[in-house]
Amino acid sequence: MDGYVIRIRDQLGLSENITLSSANQTLYGVQAARFIIYGLHSSSKGFDIVGHYKLRTEKAGSFDLTASANFNAIRVDSYPTSSSATLFARQRILTISQGTPGEKVVGSVDWSLGKVSATARVSYYGDVNQPASTAVSDLHTGKNTITDLEARFKVMPQATLAIGANNVFDIYPNKVPLVGTDGTTAVLATNGGVAFPFFSPFGFNGRYLFAKLNLSW
Repeated sequence: MDGYVIRIRDQLGLSENITLSSANQTLYGVQAARFIIYGLHSSSKGFDIVGHYKLRTEKAGSFDLTASANFNAIRVDSYPTSSSATLFARQRILTISQGTPGEKVVGSVDWSLGKVSATARVSYYGDVNQPASTAVSDLHTGKNTITDLEARFKVMPQATLAIGANNVFDIYPNKVPLVGTDGTTAVLATNGGVAFPFFSPFGFNGRYLFAKLNLSW
């Protein structure tokens, strides 16, 4: 188990759209600009846990068991401000502190017996917030568990055939909500956005089936 506390000073961040003065709009031919600005101060703390055990049996084969987990919290302690423009607003700050899962747990089993082997993996992801300018328009992925499976057969000493599926149970993050009757619900699906939060740590493409042939020499 490893624990950590990380403090970053003068971190880089992308600013908000800063509206130029009328004179600068005429001079540069643009109405607004964004900049990479340093000066954010952030803190991260958490811990990692990894466990591994290998079990060999005479008749059932070999089992390689692994479990790992990460729990973390990220906080933006301070950031640059300006009296003439908003450099970093709510969306930028929460993207840093809530844009990745606060917890991830993975358990996997690798099994082999003779020419046959297989891998099963289960991954749990905590909720991720895709923030907006206001809380009512935030998009949350929800807490999700993804299962991956792969089976392999050594057809010859230098060739192995594998078939499998990522995200076996076809899990998706929470859908982007439709327009609420009060007109305040987040609406990305109707203005060119995708139907799921793109901050999802496991994507939003659902189940993926595959077959592959590995050659070695």
